[in-house]
Amino acid sequence: MNNLKKYYSLTISYLQVPLFYGQRDVIRKNKTLKMHFITEKLNLHSRSTRFFWPIYTNIKAEKTNAAKKNMLEIQSKINDADKP
Repeated sequence: MNNLKKYYSLTISYLQVPLFYGQRDVIRKNKTLKMHFITEKLNLHSRSTRFFWPIYTNIKAEKTNAAKKNMLEIQSKINDADKP
């Protein structure tokens, strides 16, 4: 069972790699569009933009890191549950 789970995870990882690299430009474009959208909706001017985006980027990075940490903890608990 454990070997099957590892094989499945490895297969999924290999399938995701080409998808990720193929979407880099799309991700970059979406990020740019999102920045323009938020800037426009919040009516940010050049001065306020210089203050807003670094704060936004830091908060987003903290959220991403917390989500990754949470996922690793869940994955660790799943792996521990599979051990005899």
